[in-house]
Formats: sequence, structure tokens, C-alpha cells
Amino acid sequence: MAGRNDPMVFVSYARHDVGYANGLTARLREAGVDAWYDRDLVAGNPWTDELEQQIRRSRAVVVVLTAHSVHSEYVRREILFAQQQGKVVIPLLVDDVELPLLLVNTQFVDGRHQRDPLPELLRRLGQPDTPPTRPEPEPEPDPGRRRGRRALALAAALWAALVGWSEFGPVWPANRTAVTRLLQGHVWVSYDPGPMGPYEEPEEFLGRLTRDVRMIRGAGFTGIVTYGGDGSLTHIPRLAKREGLAVIMGVWDASDPHEVSRAILLRRKVDAYCIGHNGLDRLYSMDALEDAVRLVRRRTGLPVTTTEEARIYSENRDDRERLCRLGDWLFPDVHLSLRQGPLLPTDVDSDRDAALYLESSRPLAKIAQRLDLPLMFKIVTCPHEGIPGASPEAQRRFFAVLLESLRDPSNGLPVRVSVTAHSAFDDVWKTMYPFYAWDPYTGLIGRDGAPHPAVAEIIDRVR
Repeated sequence: MAGRNDPMVFVSYARHDVGYANGLTARLREAGVDAWYDRDLVAGNPWTDELEQQIRRSRAVVVVLTAHSVHSEYVRREILFAQQQGKVVIPLLVDDVELPLLLVNTQFVDGRHQRDPLPELLRRLGQPDTPPTRPEPEPEPDPGRRRGRRALALAAALWAALVGWSEFGPVWPANRTAVTRLLQGHVWVSYDPGPMGPYEEPEEFLGRLTRDVRMIRGAGFTGIVTYGGDGSLTHIPRLAKREGLAVIMGVWDASDPHEVSRAILLRRKVDAYCIGHNGLDRLYSMDALEDAVRLVRRRTGLPVTTTEEARIYSENRDDRERLCRLGDWLFPDVHLSLRQGPLLPTDVDSDRDAALYLESSRPLAKIAQRLDLPLMFKIVTCPHEGIPGASPEAQRRFFAVLLESLRDPSNGLPVRVSVTAHSAFDDVWKTMYPFYAWDPYTGLIGRDGAPHPAVAEIIDRVR
């Protein structure tokens, strides 16, 4: 029997797939492989220390990839630790899921649709699945067969070249006309349901998302913009498509391969992506942001951009031009403070605030014109309560004045500016820094599904 310090195979899996892991480990052991998984934990040992120790002494790590494990943070950590230790990592694909970003360049073993993965696993692990036999010498092929083999080899080489080109060749930006049509052809609203409540069951949260999306569609909006792809938020694109809504899916942290990978998996339910939101130099570097945008564009073929505060696009910083040229359209966050001055209290003045938005659009419109890129404002918002001057009527007037000004050619904007109205519902969870005191009260639809008066102005002036 193998000793405690002998090399072995570590099996990584999600807790939901323990039955599959049990059977796989048992079959590996029957085939003579010293397989280990966390059901073999030694009582009394700290479990994280034990997992690290077992990965260190392993010669390979087999990762059971299912619809559950691709979302498991523990499986991701085990993959990362194994890669850091220089271990051979073998993905075992059990469900029809896309490989996690950490494993995209690793050849997987196919166990989908009831295929038996054991023979291929044993081959990859260097274990014969049947007793070795001396091969019979092959007869010398005739000239016709040799020509056939050469043709097959040439076809295989051409196929490999095409795959290499698709994976490592240049990534072309999206068609500008198609992007413009997408941005200008819909009435967009941002949607962030916030975190699941402490006493809210997953089924209840999913039900809330379903009701919200239906109310967004019922209010007259035709497209939604999301901010992240974590947890239950991954349900939003599917629910939105069911209601006939266009979707710009957000990825909050461009440096998180898990979140980026989940977003790529949803490509058939998404029309475009926004990778990162105001996280440059805080959550991720420019290099990491460029890598994530390039990967999503390559893997999905869809339009991709990013969002930073409007001022960042005009600041004198070394990477400003890289940021401006990164996306298939400019998508700046134009969220205002609603202050007349730095030390003055916040209040709502619809005409003043619309003028501030219009003024902030001028330098951004010039950048978009220079780069020949569509321009859409993100987080165009006005509260309906929470600070002096705020009301549903003030919110309505703000959107009416701003959208009419953006359309008015006498204002001299060199490009058409699209907008994402913010937000679908009141974000009552936005009660702490960095949010303003009025940020919880920017909703455009009541919890009863009734749209605020501003919605009619938005639909009338956008369509």
C-alpha cells in the first residue's frame, strides 16, 4: 500500500459533486493510482493546512469540472495553489461548461454525456489501463496510403494554424455601425439589485430578480446595464433575454479571472460587455484591464468596453490614451455630486444639473469624435427624494431638459450622445461611503411597478 509521503493524485471537486468524486476516487484506486480527496482528511488537522500538504505531495491534480465546481471559490483556490506549486493539473469535464480562465490553455479529459474518463485519465497520469503488450510490426504502407497520410497531416497542420490564429492572432474591434445601432436603438437603464438579504433564500432572491426584470420591461425600457457577474447576478442576462431586453453585462473586477470566465459563459445571453467599473489603479492595473477586455472580445466576438469616471478620460496620465482606445465605445461614469461648490450642501436644481451634464459631455464628445467611437453616458441620474429640491417632478424635468439638450444641434456636440438612465429601482442599500446621501433614491420605477414621470420623458426623447 502507498505510504503517507508517496506521490499521489489529488482530486479537486465541489461539495455538490461528492458522489461523483467518491466513485472517481474509488476507480482510480482500483486501477492502482494513489488518489486522495478531502473525505480522507485526518481528524484534528486544520483542513486548509491538510489540503495544502496533500497538493504539495501530489504528482497531479484532477479537477472535476461541473456546473457547480466552475463557481466554487475553493476549487479555484486549489487550482491556483497547484499551479503555483508546479503540479500537473488535469481538467475532467463532466458537464457542458466552459473551462475556467485558469485552465483555458489546458487539455481536458472529456467525461461528458456518460463517457468513461478513466482510460484517458490513466493515460495522462502515466498509468496503463490494460497490461502492456508488444505491438505487432506494421506492414510498409503502399504509396497511395503514404499520400493519404501526408494529406491528413497537412489538413491537421492547417487546422492547428487556424486554431492558433483564433486563440493568439490579432483581436479586431467590433463593427462600429453595429455598436452604434445597439447603443442608440434601445432605451437603456442600469440595474443593480444589491446583495441578497440576510434572511432571503436563494429562491426568493431569484424570484425578486424575475419580478424586477419584468417591471423594467413593463415600464418601457428595452435594454439593461448590469455592474457585476458574481453569484446570483449571473441570472440577470438570462432573465432579461426571456423578457426580450438587450443586455450590456458588467464585470466589476477585471482582475478576477473567475468573474471574467462566468461572464464569457453567458455570451449567448449578452449583447455587449463592460469590463471593470471605476476600478483602475484600485482593483486592477491597466495591463490587467487590457488583458481582460482582449480575452472577452476574443472569446465572445461581442462589443466590449470599460467604465471610469468621466474626469479620468481627460486627465494628464500616461495611460489615458490606452484607456480611451480600449473599448468599442466610450462609456464614462458621469455621476454628479449635485453640489454648487465643494463645501456646499447637495440639492437638486434640474436646469443647473442638466447644464452640468451637458458641459461634461463636451470634452468626452471630442475624444469620441477623434477616435471615431460611439459615446454613451453611464449613470445619468437625478434623485426623486432624499435632499432639498428632489421630487418626482424635478427628476422628470432633469431628464427632459438634459435629453433635449443632447439632441439639440445648436449645442455643438460633434457626436450623438446616448445615455443609460440610472437606476431602475431605488438602491436602498447604498447607505455608506462612497455613496452620496441621495444615492438610495434614484429609482425610476416604484416597487409596485409604476414608472415615475421621468420614464415617459426618457422613452419619448431616446426613441
